[in-house]
Amino acid sequence: MSSKMKSVNLLLFKFLIAILLASTTISCNKSDGAVSERHEIAQIISTAGSIQDSLGSKSCISYVDSALQGYQLSTLELYKIFTFKNNIYFNYQHNIAKATIYADSILLLLKNEPKLSTNQRLYFAYLLKADVSYELQRYGQAYEYYAKAKELIENGVDRCAETELDFRMGTKCFKEHRYLESARLFLDLYKESGLCTSDFTFILRRQESLSTAAEAFNNCGLFDSSKYCSKIALSELDTLTALYPNRNASIEEARGVSFDNLGNSYRSLEAYDAAEYYYLTGISLLEKINRNHTQLLQTLLHLASLYVDQKDYLKTSKVLKKYDQIVHISSNKFSYSDSIRLACEYSETHWKYSFNMGDLKTAITHLKR
Repeated sequence: MSSKMKSVNLLLFKFLIAILLASTTISCNKSDGAVSERHEIAQIISTAGSIQDSLGSKSCISYVDSALQGYQLSTLELYKIFTFKNNIYFNYQHNIAKATIYADSILLLLKNEPKLSTNQRLYFAYLLKADVSYELQRYGQAYEYYAKAKELIENGVDRCAETELDFRMGTKCFKEHRYLESARLFLDLYKESGLCTSDFTFILRRQESLSTAAEAFNNCGLFDSSKYCSKIALSELDTLTALYPNRNASIEEARGVSFDNLGNSYRSLEAYDAAEYYYLTGISLLEKINRNHTQLLQTLLHLASLYVDQKDYLKTSKVLKKYDQIVHISSNKFSYSDSIRLACEYSETHWKYSFNMGDLKTAITHLKR
């Protein structure tokens, strides 16, 4: 599955950017302020979100560890810490075991603090638990928690929050190779979330739904539909750039995904010049923000495959060398599933390149992989 679907999929509701406190002594304040949040804590959360975008998860964690030393947190603040930890481990560090610990901790916290346990918080807690269960291949448990979340929709969960469940259902269809159904679900989500403009995450989620629909259309051969979705997504991102200049890294990363989708569409239509243009544009964007090397590597492999199709083996060789250089400096940043997927795509591309160059020994080596 592509890095666009890391959630498989990236952006698992950043309303949660709070704080990791692995090395900080914190106790839960059981006073009347148990479900309150101080301005300075909220400011730390906001700053952490920007650091996550610009410098990555390790710098973000270091910042909040330092910023929160000495604070005694309310249960609401502690809830946001747990949510933040789950978000970082699940989406950015791809450590499902640790993400599970915090998903369970959130459920326990809500169970023990009735004032904190609103339907909307329970709804998101069920989704987080379902997500980690699904990644651990505990499918029965995953769908049990998705069902619990769905039951809460009729009891105080607003429509914008409801789109999170819709997004997950579209993601599951994509993972199961039900691409047309997945695309339809993502387009429905985009149309139904038109009024969800009060939060950056909701707005970016709408754009992400279009990008994923574009990828799904590509996978089932509907290339014109894919191009349409990608171009609408890019238009949405132009609007976001003006409204949220401080979230440039997230926006540019999403733009790189759309350029990659467009490259794939035009390559499938054998419009190679257009495909090359979109791949190179996406690569340039992703290199500038120095983030999400998984997406950058994937686009490089797509470009290398394009050059193989065109029998331009000199350009193929240069792109594969760049790929190797990036892997060398950043391989420890990849999840196991991303590493396997990229290795398979790399071997497939390298096999075609080596075979066409007459290097049968290398071609066979990559074919065996």
